Amino acid sequence: MARGISVVISGSAAPLRKAIREATDSLGRMSTGATLAFGAAATATTLFAKQAIQAAADDQKQQALLARQLQVSTGAPRSPPSRTTLTPRNAP
Repeated sequence: MARGISVVISGSAAPLRKAIREATDSLGRMSTGATLAFGAAATATTLFAKQAIQAAADDQKQQALLARQLQVSTGAPRSPPSRTTLTPRNAP
């Protein structure tokens, strides 16, 4: 039967400990930077959404003002005309 081989390595672990400490510190700084970047992206997304909602509300208000002005200018009735769907049977 084969027996296992055992090898003993001796030396100083100080350089390894230093390298592990430096890597841990570097990862900590990278984590902080990523957190700040994600926070900035979330803030920008929220601001964009707020501006888009405000633009949509302003557009809706302007459409209502235009509709009112067209009614006044043309004497059109207040209620919109009924919608019809063109099908092959009643298409021009």
